[in-house]
Amino acid sequence: MGGKATYAQLIGRLCHSDAEKLHMIPVVWHLVVTRRLEVNLDQPVSDGVRLKLPKTGASS
Repeated sequence: MGGKATYAQLIGRLCHSDAEKLHMIPVVWHLVVTRRLEVNLDQPVSDGVRLKLPKTGASS
């Protein structure tokens, strides 16, 4: 996925059943809240919202 994926792509790759989706959906949003995944919250949240890994390292 190269560090970027839509919410639907990520859930689709992680989960193979509805039961797995029910478990992983809150996990994904926990990663957003704890800033381990980034999302543009200025856009409406939907299955097409783009998630990405945060940039690492500070530039001086």
